[in-house]
Amino acid sequence: MNTVTAMLLTIIGGSYNKDANCQIALTILRLMHDPAHLNLSYVAKASLTSSSSVNKFCRQLGFGNFAEMKALIMSGLRVREEQIAYRSRLFDEKEVLARLNTLSSAPFDPARFRESAMDLVQAMAASQEIVLMGAAYPLALSMNLQEDLNTFGKVAYGHPLSLSVHYDDIGQDCLVILLSMTGRLYEFSKKEFDGLCRHCHHIYIVSGFQGYPHYESIHGILPLPLNDDREDGNQMFVEVFYYLKYLYYMHYVRRM
Repeated sequence: MNTVTAMLLTIIGGSYNKDANCQIALTILRLMHDPAHLNLSYVAKASLTSSSSVNKFCRQLGFGNFAEMKALIMSGLRVREEQIAYRSRLFDEKEVLARLNTLSSAPFDPARFRESAMDLVQAMAASQEIVLMGAAYPLALSMNLQEDLNTFGKVAYGHPLSLSVHYDDIGQDCLVILLSMTGRLYEFSKKEFDGLCRHCHHIYIVSGFQGYPHYESIHGILPLPLNDDREDGNQMFVEVFYYLKYLYYMHYVRRM
């Protein structure tokens, strides 16, 4: 069964044009940990729409009204928090690094990978909002990471790409995480990539390609041990997202 968070992320991540439904979903996502403002009138105002449109949005997702959706958001967050706490006890960093090594098609340095991953996790913790960008499949594989970051109280969502990199509707101070197995996101859209790096102030890249140009906005690269385009790379993204999620949880959630 999907959580309300997952449903909202699916709407946002599938919206090439930020229409009214996408804006409502984003607003609710941003207010999930602020129950005092998570009400019908406030969501409508923040989404630049009407209360009737927000209720219509809720009915389209199978809820009777906004109040029913809110109740399920609150209960869903509690259940998800308990689930994450249980799974965190099963997390074994050495096992994840070993699986990454097995999937590698290029030399893998666990110490360097861990240092880069911690740098990215620190950037995630310091950010107001996280936007993940990349090809459709790696972005879809990040859904679990997105959902759990929102459970932790960190707004995160996917930004779908069409035929090239577009970024005008991304806030300049968001942390943008670019997902690109072999660097095609840069190599086939260099003009748009340049525009993104000039528009956004905080960018981190997760990629097997290391030949990106220098920009002040690119704060680091989490290197994937890949030297070609292969199906194993998709499995590697899953392991990387798992690793990042639990580093974040261990350092910024569990100790709170």
